[in-house]
Amino acid sequence: MGLDEIKDVAKDFADKAVTKTGEVVEVSKLRLELSKQQGRLRGLYQRLGSSVYSMKEKDYEDPDLIDNLCQDIKENLKIQKKLQGQIAALKKMSVCPVCGSRNPMDSIYCNQCGSRLKQEFQQNAKEESASEAEPADE
Repeated sequence: MGLDEIKDVAKDFADKAVTKTGEVVEVSKLRLELSKQQGRLRGLYQRLGSSVYSMKEKDYEDPDLIDNLCQDIKENLKIQKKLQGQIAALKKMSVCPVCGSRNPMDSIYCNQCGSRLKQEFQQNAKEESASEAEPADE
């Protein structure tokens, strides 16, 4: 192995290390944000429970407050699901839509619950190819 080959191997190694480090940093940032969102969700659940208890004790209702808290919870859960998907993508994993477990990106079925992972993608591809094959009605 010549000096030029050693330089090329070292450069490739350094480039891969920089890329991997960037991925690790990005995953760490996403995990931190996910942790913040999980803490916020716990607070929302606590406020919801406290509000319902207070309403029951004082015999009054505030459906707008309950609706707003429930909406905030739904939004938070969507944010968490998105963050989990981003983390899984960076780690070259797919997330099962049924049980939430991580699976290798090329898996067709979930390793945890057995649900089909790529059904939605395959169905969309079939629909697109079928619509392209049909002549347009005039």
